[in-house]
Parts: sequence; structure tokens; C-alpha cells
Amino acid sequence: MSLKYPELFKPFNIGKCKIKNRIVMSPMHLAGRMNDNGTLSDEAIDYYEERAKGGAGLIITGGNVPDCDIELSPLIHTAFKHPDAFLSQTKKLADKVHAYDTKLFVQIGMGSGRVMFPEAMDKSMNNTPVAPSAIPNRWNPSLVCRETTVEEHQRAVEALIKAAALIKQSGADGIDLAGIYGGYFTDQYATKVFNLRKDEYGFEQNGQIKMLIDTIKGIKAVCGENFPISVRVTPKHYMKAIGQGALPGEDFEEVGRDINETIELTKRIAESGADAILIGNGSYDSFYWLYPPMYQKDGLWLEDAKKIHDAVDIPVICPGKIVTPDLANNAIKSGMIDAVALGRAMLSDAEWANKAKEGNDDEIRPCIGCETGCIGRIFVGQPLTCAVNPGLFHEKSEPITPALIKKSVAIIGGGVAGMEAARVAKMRGHNVALYEKTDKLGGAIVAAAVPDFKDADRRLLEWYKRSLEKLGVNVHLNSNMDLEKINLLQADEIVVAAGATPRIPPIKGLDREKAVTAIDVLLGKKEVGKNCVIIGGGQVGCEVAVWLKEKDKNVTVVEMLGELMAGGVEQIPIPNRLMMIDMVAYNNVQVKLNSRVESIEDKAVKLITADGIETIEADTVIISAGFSSNDTLYNAINEELPVKIWNIGDSKIPTNIQYAVRDGYAIGKSI
Repeated sequence: MSLKYPELFKPFNIGKCKIKNRIVMSPMHLAGRMNDNGTLSDEAIDYYEERAKGGAGLIITGGNVPDCDIELSPLIHTAFKHPDAFLSQTKKLADKVHAYDTKLFVQIGMGSGRVMFPEAMDKSMNNTPVAPSAIPNRWNPSLVCRETTVEEHQRAVEALIKAAALIKQSGADGIDLAGIYGGYFTDQYATKVFNLRKDEYGFEQNGQIKMLIDTIKGIKAVCGENFPISVRVTPKHYMKAIGQGALPGEDFEEVGRDINETIELTKRIAESGADAILIGNGSYDSFYWLYPPMYQKDGLWLEDAKKIHDAVDIPVICPGKIVTPDLANNAIKSGMIDAVALGRAMLSDAEWANKAKEGNDDEIRPCIGCETGCIGRIFVGQPLTCAVNPGLFHEKSEPITPALIKKSVAIIGGGVAGMEAARVAKMRGHNVALYEKTDKLGGAIVAAAVPDFKDADRRLLEWYKRSLEKLGVNVHLNSNMDLEKINLLQADEIVVAAGATPRIPPIKGLDREKAVTAIDVLLGKKEVGKNCVIIGGGQVGCEVAVWLKEKDKNVTVVEMLGELMAGGVEQIPIPNRLMMIDMVAYNNVQVKLNSRVESIEDKAVKLITADGIETIEADTVIISAGFSSNDTLYNAINEELPVKIWNIGDSKIPTNIQYAVRDGYAIGKSI
């Protein structure tokens, strides 16, 4: 029997290191999951082992900073200050992944430079980040970074070489250097606008990658030519201004590094001894390219990766929302790249590679690019997790196990929380029946998935439907349950996942026919006119605005606060927020901040703005003012029925998909 995706499972070499397939686990920072001294925790080792068990050919660990005091921060804990502990834990990891014929690379790099948060700097450095030149800090432009010295460059190279030697000693198979990537420290040297130096490390002096080349040659000299080095490279920054990214398809002049510059630099990197190139577009100035959110297309880095691939004779590995085996296989088959790297896709499903090999790719739990469990949590100091995989980091220590007592479980509501509870409870052997009042599963995600740029939500919904069907969950659609009907079920336990209802603000004239909810508009229950006014500039309001503009509507968003999508970093992670705000502007959506709708008239709405009263033409007024818990059913049955009753998801607290899935998972495991 032939493989469905044969290109993915052909071995390839990085230098002399043979990798069993073309599936690489991309390096990701394990925020909150490492030991305090920066070494791998047992939890982190288990996490990587599960991905090796899941079929990855190569695992590249998250980044490590060498023992070098150029950039000090209480947030940076370099494992290389503790060589014995580093060797012990990394050897443990190497042994575990090697048992699955998976190779291990450890990533090292020099830190953040101008993109370091000033408040995260060590007090001994006066909260002043370092950079190639005396340039403004990314987050606080009034703060000028300290220019590094030649002596510091030499110390950095020595520290990286020393770290590489320790990595080799640990039993790891190679290293990944965070080279000219992502707008980080060493990438700033290779970016003309940031490197104003006049010495041998200067951009104009062709010394922009001298430190990187010295490091590669030094590692080869110490570790041997056969110890492989992959180098992380950003083909294109997609910066239309400092601190401002460019949208896909937008006509702009590159302020950062363009693809032609990178091609020439990558040739020099390959000639210096690098064995592979790991692609990664964007920077902290174009955040939604560096960490692609749900609004970016799948495989968004592939076209630039191909240009690098065509210019060098070493393997080119590419991540960047390559979430399906079909896309990955075709990218390799067509000669765009040599291997794929999976980051968040392996957070959402450790078994991605095995499922692809077995032809069961429809069972792969898809990453939806929401970033609420990963980027969103990291930026508020919370441990890394995954919105759609709440079992992440506990797959080995706390697996889903059969229930000791099999029960009859009734789940009321077929949204994400209800479907997750049903899935997990059924996996544990319970007799599960799910009741959904509408004619389809999905709840809020059905409406959320309507815009073309929300295809990842559609994939997740289809995955849940397939999962419930394969598990044999009894799904009852068009079942509007009440106390009497639920009582007749005689269930041992009841889970209420009734979702939430749109919050309706007290506005004069809101009872007019022209006033509709965003959900009804998305679901096609209500038609809209040419001129639309949206009340609420949160994520839903902004997405609806862009979607309607694509349908050639005139759209105005009215927001009471001083900025759009102001729900906080964990609710709306930075890359998603920045990209949607740029999409709103790019599509010429009119935005009224610090404003509220006073009344809805026959053909207009009256606003109260910071400048006074304003009237806007409106054929349709769309309400997107948040949601309220739909807990009426839970309260009714909880007071009457003598069985265990759970209230989960938005019917408990309206939040985001991460908490809905987490609720369903927790209840499914606890019954």
C-alpha cells in the first residue's frame, strides 16, 4: 500500500546527519515550562518526547542564550551557566527522542537587541537594551539603545562556540543558529536601517553577518565539520515603516531587508559552512508575519522560501502555517523547499506526522492561528499552552484514561465546549448523547467561520464533527431542550453548554427593523443595506466590518473606547490584533473611536463623539457589543434535578475559544 504523502517521508540529510523524514518540529520558546535555571524541565522533555513518538524526523528545541553578559534580563535564564544540569537534562532528552529514530538539534542565539522590552532589562544595565547602533528601542522609541562594542561581539562569538561544544557533548545531533532572523539581535546587524556602524561589523562595510560567519566557522573548528548547523534566515521583513508591517498584497517599499539582499547573504552563510537554512519571515516591526495569525494564508512563507532554495545547494526548511499534509507534500514535491517545519501545528497535535503517514490526516487536530494559548499567554507571563489542545504538556503525565464507572452523560449544546466535553467523555467510555437546538453543530464558531479569512475555524469545526462521528457520540440536532425533556433522559450527569447571547445596549430606536446582530448577519439570517454602521469595535465587529467591505458595503465602526479590539493581549493576541486593525484601515472602514450611538433614526444613526454630535447615514445597524451568558437553562435544571450538573463554556463565562475548549476537556476528564 502506497503512502498518501510520499514526499514527506523520504529521508534527507543535513550535512552528514540523516533525518528519517521531511517533518521538522520548529523551535518554539517554552515559556513557563523550563526549569528556573533555563534547563529543560522533565515536563519539557516529556513534551518533546511525545512529538518524537508522534513521528517527527527532527526536533529543534526552543532558543537558548549563551553564557554572555551583553544583554542581561531577569527573564533570561541561560542554561549554559549550569553546564552539568544542562548536560544531564539535554542528554536525557536526546536519549528519549533517539529511541524513536528522531534527531535533536538545540537552538542557540544572542537575544533580542532593540526589540527587548526595556522593563525586562536587568537594573545593572539601566533598563537600556543593546543594539548594533544607537537606535530607538522598538517598544519605547524615546529610549536609545546602547551600541555594542567590538569586544562584545568577540565575546558573543566565543560564548556561542562554547555553547555549541556543550550541545555536542550532550548527545544532541546538531544546532540551529538564530542567525539573521525575525528582527532579533544578530538580524539587526543584517538590516541596513538598524546597522549604522562604521567598523568591520557595519552594513556599509559588508560586515553585517561577520559575527554570524565567525560563529559558524568557530563551531565547525571546535565541533568538527560533521556536526551539522542549521541557520535561521528571514528572507523578507515586510516592513513598510519602522514599527509597521505591510499586509499581504499591499504595494509598499521595503524598509527592512528585501529578498534579493537575503539571497546574497544566504549564499555567504552557506559558503561559511552552514548545512541547512530554516526560514522565518517578518520581524517585531511586522509582527503578523513573524507570528502568522488566523488572518494570514496557509504557507505564507513558501514563495520567499523557494527563492532562497533556488539560490543555495543546502536544504531549505520552511515553517509558516503549513498546517496540512497536502500543502506540505506539494511544497516539497514542487521543489519549493526540502522539508517542512511545524511549530504550532505540533502544539495542537503531537501525532501530526504519524497521522499523515497513515493517511489519517482528517484526524489531525488543526491549529487555527488564534494564538490565545501560545503568543497571547507568553506576552502576559503565563505558561505556554494551546487553545485547541488543553492536554498539551500533560499528554504523558495525565493522559485521557478509561472511566472506572461508565455513566450516561447528556450534553446540552453543540458548541465547542459541548463538543469537546462529548469527545473526551466518549473517549473515556461513557455513553454520551449531545443535544443541539439548531440544525448544525458548532455554536458560535459557525458564525465566526463565515468570512473567507476564517477558514481555520471551519477546519476545526469539521474536525470536531468527524471526531464525534467516529467515536459514536449520539448527536441530536434540532433538539431544544428544557427541564421536562432533560428530566426524561434519566442521565447520570448533565453538562450544560448553552453558549451566550448577544449583548444588546440600551439605545433609542434599537427596536427598528434595521437593527440586527452581527451573528444574524454572519449566518445570513438578516440582509444588510449598502450603508452599515457597526456598534462595537471588538474582534467580531472588526471582522464583520472587513467582511462587509469585501462585499462592497460602506461600513462605519463605532467604538466607545479609544482603540479597536481592546480586549487585552490574552483575549486578542498582538499579531491577530495588529493585522485586523491594519485590515480595517486597508479596506477603508470608517472608524469612530471614543464615540457611542445615541439613537437610531429612519435613515441614519446619531453619534456622540469627542467633538460633539454627528449623524451618519445607515441602512443597517449591526450590534456587536459583546455577549452575555445564556445560563437560564442551567439555573432552572440545577435547582430541580437531583443529579450532577455542570455549566461550561460561554454559558458560564463568555470568553474565547481557549476557555471553551479547556472547560469541555476538564469536564470530560472529570466525569
